[in-house]
Amino acid sequence: MEDNTILKAEPLPANTSSAVTANPHIPSVSASAVLGESESMPEGTPICRGYDFNKTLEEYGKNDGKDKEKNILDDIMSSMLTTGFQATNVGLAIEEIKRMRKWRLSDVPWKEGDDIDLK
Repeated sequence: MEDNTILKAEPLPANTSSAVTANPHIPSVSASAVLGESESMPEGTPICRGYDFNKTLEEYGKNDGKDKEKNILDDIMSSMLTTGFQATNVGLAIEEIKRMRKWRLSDVPWKEGDDIDLK
C-alpha cells in the first residue's frame, strides 16, 4: 500500500536540557510553546501594577484644586504604562500623543537656508 501522507505527525525530540520539556507526559511541542522556562527581567523593567482603584475621591480633591474627574482620568491613562502588554502599548501611544500635542514649531531652531515662512 502506498503512503500518500504529505506531512507525518511525529513528536519532536524532547529537549533534555529543560526540566519542563524533558517530562515524557507532556508533548514536547506543548511544553516548549506553553510551559517555557522563566527568565529574569532586564534591569529597569517597570513593574506591572495598573491603576489603584482603592484611591478615594477625597484624595483627588487635594490635587491643586483641579477637576476630580480629570485627575482620575489622567491617572488611569498614566497607569496604562504599567498595566500589561496591550495596555502598555496604549499607554505608550497616549504618551506619544501628549508629546505631539505639546510640540510647537517654535521649539525647532530656525537656521539659515530654511524657508523664511518658518521663521
